[in-house]
Parts: sequence; C-alpha cells; structure tokens
Amino acid sequence: MKFIKITLWSILILILQLNTLLAQEFQFPSEEEVLKAVSGDLILKEGIFKSGENEYKAEYVTLVIPENRTKQSSRLINIPVVKIYSTNENPVEPVFLLTGGPGQSNIWKSPKEWMLKHHDIVMVGYRGFDGSVFLKTPEIINNLKVKSDPLSSENLEKLGQSLNLAFERFQREGIDPDGYNIVEVIDDIEITRKKLGYKKINLFSASYGTRVAYIYGLRYPDSINRSVMYAVNPPGHFIWYPDNMESLLKYYNELWKKDAEAVKKSTDLLQTMKVVLNSLPTEWNGVFIDSDKVKIVMFLQLYHVSSAVMVFDALVAAEKGDYSGL
Repeated sequence: MKFIKITLWSILILILQLNTLLAQEFQFPSEEEVLKAVSGDLILKEGIFKSGENEYKAEYVTLVIPENRTKQSSRLINIPVVKIYSTNENPVEPVFLLTGGPGQSNIWKSPKEWMLKHHDIVMVGYRGFDGSVFLKTPEIINNLKVKSDPLSSENLEKLGQSLNLAFERFQREGIDPDGYNIVEVIDDIEITRKKLGYKKINLFSASYGTRVAYIYGLRYPDSINRSVMYAVNPPGHFIWYPDNMESLLKYYNELWKKDAEAVKKSTDLLQTMKVVLNSLPTEWNGVFIDSDKVKIVMFLQLYHVSSAVMVFDALVAAEKGDYSGL
C-alpha cells in the first residue's frame, strides 16, 4: 500500500498548530526592551521557572538574529530562549533540549527536572513557531476539512495549491520562507551557546529534534559534549516515506508468520490488509466508512508498536466481516 506523504504531513501540521504557544506563558523581555537590539544581541530577564509544584531560578531571553543569514539585507527576527539554572552550585555542561515536530514549540513546559541536579537546562525556540514569526497556514487547514476522499486526486491538487498560496502569502507579508530550515535553527542554538558562555553543551533530543541534533553534530562537532537521542529520526531513514513503510510492513509480516497464535488469525498479514482495504464497504451498521481516512489513521497508528497491534487486530476482524475496529 502506497500512502500519500504530502497529505499526512499536512495533517501533522494541522495537529501541531492547534498546540498552545507555550512561550507566551513566560515572562520574556518586553518589546520596548528589545526595540534597540542589534543582530546577535541577547536580552535577558531574570525570573522563575515553575514546573509542577517546583520553582527554579531562570533567565528568559530574547535572541535577535537575521531571518536569513545568507542575505545581508535580511530583516531581524526574535527567538525566545529559556535558561533554567541547575540546583548544583558547580554544574557541568548544560543540556540543550530539542523537541520533535517539526511544527511545535521548543520551549518545553515540563522539562526533565532530574537534569537540573547537575546541569543547566536551555531551550532555544524553533524559528517559525516560537518568537516573532509564526508560520501559521490556514490555507492548508481549510483544504484538509473535506467530508470524504482526502486522498483523491482533486483534494491532493487543492492541497498542493494551498501550499503555494501559503508560500505566496508569507512573501507578501514580508516573510522570507528560505530562512526557516534546520541549518538556521542550528545556528540559532550555536549563537545562544556562545552568548551564554558555554564551551560545550549536551543535546537531549526527540524525533525531529534528533535530526537537528545529528546535523548540529556535523556542523559544530567541537561544541558538543554528549548527544542523547530517543525516537531517532535520522536523514534518509524517514518512516513516512512510502518505501520505508513498505519495508516496515513486510518486517511486521515476517514476525507475524513466526507467531503460531497470529497465524491462526491470518496466514498472511499483508494479504489480509490488501483484501480488507480493497473491499471496504462504504457503510457498516449505520456508520459511514471513508477508505482514505481509514488508511490515513492506520498509517499514523503504525508509527508505534503498541498502536500498530490495534491496526492488525482491526484488520483481522474486518476480514471476518467485523469492521468495528476500522
């Protein structure tokens, strides 16, 4: 089964853009304090970071940097930075956090407090979501709100057009889309490291953040002490690519055939999947079934082992005529 990458990416963008802008909850320097800043300036404001019932000394920082470092005439944008002080009077290298996404805030509301025993924690906002520029795309959201067949040629064409419309609107609003990429994000973090006076730093990253961490290591290897990654997503091995998903499904099928209990339910999981998806009814027990929406949600569920199991159970049941899981 080949799944359409662009639609699924857009659904993720929709979900992530519904998140709260966490950076707005914190007390960063005012616009007046930032107004006279020049490129590379860090404007600091001391404060308290609250995590649950605990409070920690912190600095709320605004980083002023070019929107596009490859252009001398580029305008300046602001990026929020939060530094939480270690509870240790003599901390070792700080931990810079890199969250997943892309498309969500890197200002963590609840960072791992155990790190503070030996390290400062630093969170540099992701440009395009955190700070003075938020790349919101209502055009994409509006074109995702379809009643049926989201993967149809017509709907995919509209989705592609909405991406172009958003790009053109950004340009009319004075935004330079070329300034929003991983390299620029990494350089935001690197200049923060220098400005805060850290010789080396640790990286703690997840999902998309591991890709940022990996390329950071290639770009500035001497800046990193240690890099810890989970839900690793390196370049070239992206789970969303159709060929990679095909390989994953084949691997699941191999494991399935080695399990005697599983084989009793279906002798070939991939064949079951093909049969079910090629013969889905449009209605079952009064419930409308949209095959495109079923495929999209199945695809997202296959991202984790625990939820993939639910997909397989639903497919096996559907092959026997019970579509309630789907």
